[in-house]
Amino acid sequence: MDWGDGFMDAQNQGYGNDDEEDDHFSDKLEADKYSRKAGDLCNQHKYGDALQYINLALDMNVLNAGNWNIKAIILDFMGRYSEAEKCYNTSFGLSPHKVVCDNKARMLRYWAGKLIEEAKKKPDGLPTLYDAWDINKRAIDTLPGEIKAKKTLKIISVKGIRLIFTLIMKRNIKKTSKALKAMTNLSFSLLPECIFTKTA
Repeated sequence: MDWGDGFMDAQNQGYGNDDEEDDHFSDKLEADKYSRKAGDLCNQHKYGDALQYINLALDMNVLNAGNWNIKAIILDFMGRYSEAEKCYNTSFGLSPHKVVCDNKARMLRYWAGKLIEEAKKKPDGLPTLYDAWDINKRAIDTLPGEIKAKKTLKIISVKGIRLIFTLIMKRNIKKTSKALKAMTNLSFSLLPECIFTKTA
């Protein structure tokens, strides 16, 4: 799987504090080695092993924003979306890079889509649809960019939620799922393709 520029940016992000003592330099090199190994293992779809190595890198330097981003990507591939979201938040808090926002938004959008599919299979899928809606909203709120673009997305979201609640009142789960999925896809189709850096 090719992560495009997002994974490379994650590997190149800083350590937080560049003024550390020289005696910690060997720890940085060791952490870099673990980080690269985690990336290699993830590319080989060995996510459990990759997670162990990225945790070793973070144990050596918890302030490395790039390694938090890599951990989030690994957890994303493992389907551990809630944990991945927390790691993206940590990465962004340490070093606010656009790539982290892009990766997080893409992950949230995918997670919402999975919940929509789950809702279709449940006898009462409404609570799952509510969760999907909330996650989709967080994806939109995560996106960087111009305020005008975000306002447009929020307008679409408001129109979409009216339709969804109308369908919910009629208890039509299948149509509600389709409406929510269509609204999510429409929201993201308005954004330039290039803002996303991690490809599925």
